Amino acid sequence: MMQTIGTGTGSLRTFGDWALRQMGIRDSVGAAHVALRRWGLAPWRPLVPEESFATCIDAALDRLFAADRDHQFGDYLEFGVSRGTSMAAVFHVLRRRGIDQNRLIGFDSFAGMPTGSEEEGWDAGAFASPLPLTRRHLRAKGVDLSAITLVKGWYSDTLTAATRANLTMSKASLVMVDCDTYSASVLALRFAAPLIRDRAVVVLDDWGWRAADGQPGQREAFVEFLTDNPTLRAAPLPAYFEHARVFLVERYEPH
Repeated sequence: MMQTIGTGTGSLRTFGDWALRQMGIRDSVGAAHVALRRWGLAPWRPLVPEESFATCIDAALDRLFAADRDHQFGDYLEFGVSRGTSMAAVFHVLRRRGIDQNRLIGFDSFAGMPTGSEEEGWDAGAFASPLPLTRRHLRAKGVDLSAITLVKGWYSDTLTAATRANLTMSKASLVMVDCDTYSASVLALRFAAPLIRDRAVVVLDDWGWRAADGQPGQREAFVEFLTDNPTLRAAPLPAYFEHARVFLVERYEPH
């Protein structure tokens, strides 16, 4: 059983803008629709473009294995699961490649964005998906739930060395940072850093979207991550939409 612990459309400029509009995050008239979707009483709107995301991940893994033909694939880590669209997509990409011995580990409050997110441009409670509905969605997408571990809670409580030890985590080969805010992205990348043993693909879903406001976001969190880990270097790879970034991150020993 699954473990539980504790492109724009129309006139909208990006897929992220479209997703926010569909979620009704900035529209009081849409608040009731958000609540209905949250509790599974209305169709869920995917928060990532599923097909282009899956194609992008597959291509990124091609680059990973081109750099290291004998790469021993580690865990998939996802920070920001919500309903599980990207988790399901990655599951199927890995299975098609014959990668079926690794774990897919997702970290989320399953209560949406925390209080205080307004200061970083998001509404508290946005993107909430109760855990049973996330399980149901994953199952409906054909995901083998025995391969999935979901860690429920706020990142300040769950992204700790104790969690790494309790889950016997030793290596990650694919990391999806979809927790949107600067502060959460810092915690996610800090948690993942020691698990990048040799190489890993790192995906950031909300790169630079706060730049126009002069506020830090995922871009700044990633720069800090590389600064704090000087033995890691990152090479950009093609992304799946304008405000996402994908990197092949490699660990090396400087001469």
